Amino acid sequence: MDHFRVQGKSSQRERLYHINLLELRAVHLALKAFLPSLKTETLLLQTDNVATMYYVNKQGGTRSRTLSTEAQTIWHWLLARNLSLVATHLPGIQNVQADALNRAMDENHEWVLHDDVVRSILAMWGTPSIDVFATPENKKCQNFTSRYYHPGTLGNALWINWSGAFLYAFPPLPLIPAVLQKLSNAHAKMILIAPEWPRQWWFPDLLHRSLKPHIRLPYRPDLLMKIRGQISHPNLSSLNLAAWLLS
Repeated sequence: MDHFRVQGKSSQRERLYHINLLELRAVHLALKAFLPSLKTETLLLQTDNVATMYYVNKQGGTRSRTLSTEAQTIWHWLLARNLSLVATHLPGIQNVQADALNRAMDENHEWVLHDDVVRSILAMWGTPSIDVFATPENKKCQNFTSRYYHPGTLGNALWINWSGAFLYAFPPLPLIPAVLQKLSNAHAKMILIAPEWPRQWWFPDLLHRSLKPHIRLPYRPDLLMKIRGQISHPNLSSLNLAAWLLS
């Protein structure tokens, strides 16, 4: 869907289902997520699951009552919105994007900055209006954007218009250059959480954009946590995290 992405996690109960049922259910959930952006009556579905392709195109089937019911549910939903769906097979080796989103759903990769530290930074520099790299669970502002679709998000973090906004960002480290570039084009102000790494090629740009001296984040065992506070970062000293007020 152009630059739009969507992902989600199966429930504990759903993980007991057959993979073919999960694939069909993912199709239905994706259609619901993309509905506000659909601009055509006929949609193309590319799937690496042959059973999904078959049951979608046949609007059901005879070999599995469960899959047939799921496919019919999808088609009832489509027809109620004057939509149609055509499925084609995409070999698994070519299904790179969906596989990457699937792996990224492992919540172990989400490090969350301690709320007390964030509050102390905002008390000095003000409260931004949008957290541009967040989820509903870890957002630091009332409004948020994300790299992936979440209910309530304002959109994709790197695609929405930043112009004139006051933003908060704790992006994945590889995205820091992209954030600085977009900030340059947007004429916005941002509180950025990023490492103090002078040898990185983007570090001079970080210094150039700073409105005030950066603030080194305090060393505390719970500074970065994941799995809802169950695991702390094993190597905080190597990150040298700091808060930067940028323009």
